[in-house]
Amino acid sequence: MTDEAAFSGLRRHLAIVAMTVAFLAMAMTVTALDESDATATSGSCGSSATWSLADNGTLTISGSGEMYNFMNETFSTLPIKKVVFTGSVKDVGIGAFSGCTQLTTATMNSSVTTIKAYAFENCTALTTVSAPNADLQSGAFDGCTSLSSITVKSQVSVLSYTFRNCASLTSFDFSNVTFMNESAFEGCTSLTSVNIPEELTATGNNMFKGCTSLTSVNAPLVQLIPDETFEGCTSLTSVNIPSVVGIHYNAFYGCTSLETIDITSAVQIFPYAFYGCKSLSYIEGPEVTNVEEYAFSRCTGLTSVDMPAVTVIGNNAFDGCTKLMTASFPAATSVSNHAFSHCSSMRSAYLDAAESIGASAFYQCTFLSNVIMPSVQTLGVNCFNDCSSLTQVSLPASVSAIPDQCFYHCSGLTNISMPSVQTIGSQAFNGCAWLSSVSLPTATEIGGSGFINCASLSSVSLPSVQTIGNRAFSGCGSLSYLELSQALNSVSTAGSLSSFRGLKFMDADGETEIPATAENLAGCSFHGDGDGILIRSLTVGSVFEYDGLMYKVTSSNPLEAALTGRVSDSEYMEVPYEAWSGDAGYTVRSIAAKAFYDDDTLVSIKIMGVTDIGSKAFANCSSLVSVDLWDGTIGSYAFYKCTSLRHIGFGDVPSVGGYAFTGLKFYDVDGITAIEPSRESLSYRSFSGNSTSLIRAPEPGESFIRDGLKYEVTWYDEAKLTGCVSGVQDVVVPAQVTLGGSTFRIYAIAEKAFYNNAAIKSLYAPSIESIGTKALAYCTGLETVTLGNVSIGGYAFYKCTALKHIDFGSISSIGTNAFTKVYFFDADGETALAANVMNLTQRSFSGSEASLSLDLGAGDEVTVNGLVYKIRGDLSATLIGAAVTVSKLIVPSTVQIGQNDVPVTAIGEKAFFEKTTITSVNLGSVTIVGAEAFSGCTKLSALTIPASVKTISSSAFNGCVRLTSVTIPGDDVQIKDNAFNGCTRISSVSFTGSGAIIGANAFYECTGLTSLNLSGVIEIESKAFAYCDGLVSLTVPGSVTTVGSYAFSRCAGLKSVVLESGVKTLGKSAFSGCSLDSVSICNTLKTLGDNAFYRHVFMASNGTTVLDHTVSNLKGHSFSGSNKVLIMVS
Repeated sequence: MTDEAAFSGLRRHLAIVAMTVAFLAMAMTVTALDESDATATSGSCGSSATWSLADNGTLTISGSGEMYNFMNETFSTLPIKKVVFTGSVKDVGIGAFSGCTQLTTATMNSSVTTIKAYAFENCTALTTVSAPNADLQSGAFDGCTSLSSITVKSQVSVLSYTFRNCASLTSFDFSNVTFMNESAFEGCTSLTSVNIPEELTATGNNMFKGCTSLTSVNAPLVQLIPDETFEGCTSLTSVNIPSVVGIHYNAFYGCTSLETIDITSAVQIFPYAFYGCKSLSYIEGPEVTNVEEYAFSRCTGLTSVDMPAVTVIGNNAFDGCTKLMTASFPAATSVSNHAFSHCSSMRSAYLDAAESIGASAFYQCTFLSNVIMPSVQTLGVNCFNDCSSLTQVSLPASVSAIPDQCFYHCSGLTNISMPSVQTIGSQAFNGCAWLSSVSLPTATEIGGSGFINCASLSSVSLPSVQTIGNRAFSGCGSLSYLELSQALNSVSTAGSLSSFRGLKFMDADGETEIPATAENLAGCSFHGDGDGILIRSLTVGSVFEYDGLMYKVTSSNPLEAALTGRVSDSEYMEVPYEAWSGDAGYTVRSIAAKAFYDDDTLVSIKIMGVTDIGSKAFANCSSLVSVDLWDGTIGSYAFYKCTSLRHIGFGDVPSVGGYAFTGLKFYDVDGITAIEPSRESLSYRSFSGNSTSLIRAPEPGESFIRDGLKYEVTWYDEAKLTGCVSGVQDVVVPAQVTLGGSTFRIYAIAEKAFYNNAAIKSLYAPSIESIGTKALAYCTGLETVTLGNVSIGGYAFYKCTALKHIDFGSISSIGTNAFTKVYFFDADGETALAANVMNLTQRSFSGSEASLSLDLGAGDEVTVNGLVYKIRGDLSATLIGAAVTVSKLIVPSTVQIGQNDVPVTAIGEKAFFEKTTITSVNLGSVTIVGAEAFSGCTKLSALTIPASVKTISSSAFNGCVRLTSVTIPGDDVQIKDNAFNGCTRISSVSFTGSGAIIGANAFYECTGLTSLNLSGVIEIESKAFAYCDGLVSLTVPGSVTTVGSYAFSRCAGLKSVVLESGVKTLGKSAFSGCSLDSVSICNTLKTLGDNAFYRHVFMASNGTTVLDHTVSNLKGHSFSGSNKVLIMVS
């Protein structure tokens, strides 16, 4: 509560005390009842008025005239339940029934014209009152907490405290009220609505204070809402007060349910008027000029305020309005302290007329991103503290100072304009982590920690600064440019308080460190890479050399230089965007006058970023042949008498100086029409030719003809084909065309380029990227087409009915009806193919009269008789699967595809993987069986392998558990790893050719194998027959030179082994785990691997000498025995 409100309450309390004293004085003149008459049932209550109390508790007042005051001294001691006035009694005396706590009903006849002050005060059981002709004085029913019904006269006045704390009063007829004074209905907690008549234009303080059930108020002509009128009316939702001009202190304080209120006539809103009205969402006050302190503070539901006439916004006026999104006060000249602090949802503030913005005015407005304040002159401390979403601020020239912590922790701030600011206060920009640049042309003082922890700050310009306080730029590790005033006289250098703590300053050489004192820094500018090291920049006018060229510094902020000449005699020169001196990069903006005057060694120049070429810069460069320019002005005599020039390209040329190209002649594309150099004739154009004639290259939109073909330029180095001259039959589209020294990439055939041209017979366009709509429609003589990677437009080849051959590259898209009346078929010549990307890309078709069949090509897939083939590079076929269910597979030697007999030479990888319906396979004439081709074909029992087979790949028949025999008749066959692994029912394997190699694990775990013919085999690799338990005897013929490691290991049934002459190597553990009782080892054996006969004992012929397993002990001998003990046979 404000001090003024408290003072108002004190005044009211003193008034009550004074009135009570007056009442007591009056009572001294009243004749009191005899104190001993406590049980009396009747008596006098006025000079002509009497009372009597019936047994039922009914008190009857009769007689005439006025009642004595303070009869409550008698009546409060009696068990009065009902009061009835008869006769001609005129009034109810002061305090007459005060404290009669059993009284429930009071009925006054029409003779009673006044109910005096506090007459029924604290009659807590009183429920019903009828006073049809009485005026009501102050406090008449104060504290009657059960009063629910009262009848009063028309045109009644309701004075102070009349119904205060009548907690059961739910309604009151205000239509006849002519006057109301303070606290008249204060504390009427059951009162639900108030409808104040139009005759009543004012009410008193605290009028409805604490009426917690009050939901609506209608007061159409009330002009003033006094102090605390509706304070604490927590159920109040709507108020209609269209005539109000002033809303005083605490008027609606704590009305937490208030949603709408009409204050369209209000002029002034006093302190705390709507404090804590958390349900209020919108306020419109077109006439309001003043919003005073805390007026809308803590209105947490307020989202919008429309008060265009407000000139003053008081302290904390909208503090804590956490949903307020926009502050628009175009007429406000003063925004006081904390006016919008903690408005955490605010996005924008429009303060067009504001001259002053107070301390913490927008404190912690964390979503505030836009502030318009073009008239502001002063900002308060902490003004925008913690406005972390604020990104840009533009301060007018009227602002001369940024106070302490003004933009503290505005972490989103990236840019701020402060053209006239002279002082930056302490911590003004502390923690502005995204602030990238600061330019303060007039600032003389930077306060302590002014820009501390501005981690992204890269550029600072302080041309007028005199004082830089403690830690002003501490934590600004990204600083890459710093400009300081010659007048700088004070910089802190004290350790942790250093103005530039964390930064290191170096001299121009980039090596010598400079102490960060005012004397060393004054008048200097520094640059760096944002790594905490700043290097002193060269002064304007300094000269330096970079990459063979000479430069002069023209600006230190930004770093800029002019090219002034060169130190090398290179024929080629490229002018860079930047030239470096030490660690400083200077943007090259100009070429100085006479920079290359008379340089007869310069042949070619390319200028990247220069915007100004000075007078006579290249004059008399007699060897100069080629020039490429950037956007920029060309000074007088700039290329004077550059008579060898054969090419020059221009950007935007704002102006051309006099005689800039004297000695050169410029012509239009035709080579005839002369062109005078000017901005209009040169900009964005290039010219090529010879020393006497430079011809303009065609520009976008222009057309030209070359070799009978017509082109249109679409960009400076691109053109499209638009047609041809009469008589052209064979259209060969080049990848590029050169005209007048300019080369154009030909990338497209334009829409309708050859439309209805029946003369064209062929189109060769492998480099074209797109063919336009109807480009070759109705070319009825067109027979052959060759295309590359292209998109084809709609109707492009519409009704090209003579087509015989078309070759496609990769097609990105095909438009509607592109090939209408052109028919495409698969290689079989029968299956129609839709003209879409999938069917045509990377394919060629041949035929006649626009009926074209697919030319076989590597990678093509074709289905014939249910079997799927893939064409190989040599135009043979690989069988890769079946489109139907197969049980007995017979692979044909050839397959008819269209008109072609294609040999079937291979079975593809996994072609019939796990096809459990297959029972027999005849491999025809194939040479290769692919990896896992028949792996897992668990019902395959019969297999015919032709002599043509040269390779049976890895796992080709792995797991074919019903296969019973394998005969391999061919020569030089390679049986790859795991080829027949796990074929547990194979009983017979026979090699009848020569030169076969059996791979690792080829017949691994073929446990049913009993017969093995190795004739012609030359090598057996590791584990080839491991775990073949059914094998009893084995002869390894002399053709086998090598038996690999573990080749026959774990063949538990193997009893007899003969190694015939020719075997040279027996690998590690070759026969480990066998049950040999007969072994014959040839004399040709040279290598015996470890454990080749693991767990077999060889003995000399004497039967007692155990022989070591060495080549010398075993070769050339036969052994026999039992239980793995073998004795040499003599």
